[in-house]
Amino acid sequence: MNYVLKTLVLVVVIVGIGSITHDVSADHGDGEVQTYAKTVHAHTESSAPVAIPTAAVGGHAQKIEILKKLIELLSQKKAALDHSDSHDAEDAHDHSEVVELDASVSLTATQGMMGNYDLHLEVDGFTFAPEHADKAHVAGEGHAHVTIDGNKAGRMYGPWLYVPMLTKGTHTIEVSLATNDHKAYVHNGKPIHDQVTVTVR
Repeated sequence: MNYVLKTLVLVVVIVGIGSITHDVSADHGDGEVQTYAKTVHAHTESSAPVAIPTAAVGGHAQKIEILKKLIELLSQKKAALDHSDSHDAEDAHDHSEVVELDASVSLTATQGMMGNYDLHLEVDGFTFAPEHADKAHVAGEGHAHVTIDGNKAGRMYGPWLYVPMLTKGTHTIEVSLATNDHKAYVHNGKPIHDQVTVTVR
């Protein structure tokens, strides 16, 4: 079902804007066009080539804006679909329980070329254990829950996480440690978490 929805979204967007009919290599350069193509391809997770829509007329800046908007739209649609799929099982767990752990975290966010962000989480007293996700609790190991503006955005099973292009404006990204079975880790009764604020212009 997820694949079908993603495919429909991609078809609607491409049909709505129109397939590429103009050779943009002279304006953008092959390298730049391929960068956008690879980004859209990665965001849709489609095995088929993606036709990169662009304006048949207009200048360099207009074409760049169209490509950026397409990538942003696909990123948002993919994030919404992934959010629905990845948290169905997690929502069945009881998040009211907490587990004490002497650990700490430090979160940083570095903006990429395409408006994305690379999150890096330094941990002390904690071990990522992706192989034990959704399994029995083992003291000191687990994963991290990620929220953006208070909404669930995914999980971290290691110190790095790629966040696709965000909408323009200010966003708060928060990461908190969790056990294998999704209970919150706390230290002295307080959640073990960190957050950063980013601004997309």
